[in-house]
Amino acid sequence: MIVIPNITLLMKIPTLQLQDSKLDKVYELLKGTAFAATDVIDAKILKSNSMQMNRIARVLNYAISFMSVFWVGSFYFKRYFDRTEVVHSYVPFRTDTWANYTISVLLECGPILWIGFGHISLDILVATFYAQAQTQLKMIKHQLTQLYNEEGENKLSTFNFQYKDFTDGTVFQRLVQVVNRFERLVWYKNEIDSIFNYSLSFQFLAATSGVCLVIYRMTVVSVTSFPFIFLALLFCVLLTQVFLYCYFGNLVEFESRSINDSLYLSDWASLSPSFRRLLLVAMTRWSQPIRPQVCGIIPLSLTTFVQILKSSYTLYTVLEAAK
Repeated sequence: MIVIPNITLLMKIPTLQLQDSKLDKVYELLKGTAFAATDVIDAKILKSNSMQMNRIARVLNYAISFMSVFWVGSFYFKRYFDRTEVVHSYVPFRTDTWANYTISVLLECGPILWIGFGHISLDILVATFYAQAQTQLKMIKHQLTQLYNEEGENKLSTFNFQYKDFTDGTVFQRLVQVVNRFERLVWYKNEIDSIFNYSLSFQFLAATSGVCLVIYRMTVVSVTSFPFIFLALLFCVLLTQVFLYCYFGNLVEFESRSINDSLYLSDWASLSPSFRRLLLVAMTRWSQPIRPQVCGIIPLSLTTFVQILKSSYTLYTVLEAAK
């Protein structure tokens, strides 16, 4: 079961190396003015997203650190009660002394600990990319609600009324900026899907089989034993990896479905009929949700996460029936 995360990491690392040119374009877009804040509210949205992802990264790193200490400590705990206990991997020396036993434990745990932190780093990277897409959608919705809601001379009046797009020439420019931001966001989402396409596909496959094997193994060990606790922690790690992708992918689709609703929260009645027709054309495009996908087939959503759990349980029942 430990081999599955190792193989998955080997699939993720080449992704970053082989897709470096695409990643450079993505970073240029993120650093440029296309996704920059336009007012104080946009800046707060960007800051909130940054704080949220930093908080998630810290929690996951603390969790991996705790699991690492717990795992290393379990070797010493078993050795304390059974002096014949050894690390079940080959080392070219005897481990009958505490010093040699400590070296064998470090050789066993050290590489796997780095693999765990490597997984978390790459998982947070992918989740952050999709969280940025969700943030941009929030900014688009805010800009649409404030597109022509300016206080002052152009309030609706029965005797003295002028359409806002006639009196304020910047309304059309702001709409063009929103449309351009949306189109760049669609390109950004497609690039992220393309970059991590194969690694996420293998991650879903590995998580399905890994969760199945962990559950199967948990049924044959004692609930109060260290192996059971370790398997439970491994179970949580495998699900957390997939949940990160599905959760933030689901948020992107959720935010994109409500873009048109933000227009109805604005003072759209104060615009001219010709400008309203432009909005209808844009709304036709915005009505199509932005849906992150793996291989263009599997959506990154909470529904997919539930399907992975169902598939894992199905495999588990097959293994149980084959006993």
